[in-house]
Amino acid sequence: VLERGEADLEYRAEYWEPWANGVEMVLARARPLSELNVATPEDERRIQRAIDRYQAEHPNLGFVPVGTLKEDIGMVMDLDSAEPLGVIDVDPW
Repeated sequence: VLERGEADLEYRAEYWEPWANGVEMVLARARPLSELNVATPEDERRIQRAIDRYQAEHPNLGFVPVGTLKEDIGMVMDLDSAEPLGVIDVDPW
């Protein structure tokens, strides 16, 4: 919460922008899903579940690292359409 008692920035619509305004920047940081860091067998299972869930309709899967205050995750996306599809709870760095 900010000093003036306002909501955190992610909850303040006046700072939001349409996805299309930043899609080129997001795609520039995107990587193929095959490059996602596999540190544990559970990471491997999570990645495989995402592939199983999305690849039939989105053959060119990728991810973008997303950092939050609590954790880091990988946002799964279609690299051809730039459509965000979901997240994977693995360390994307």
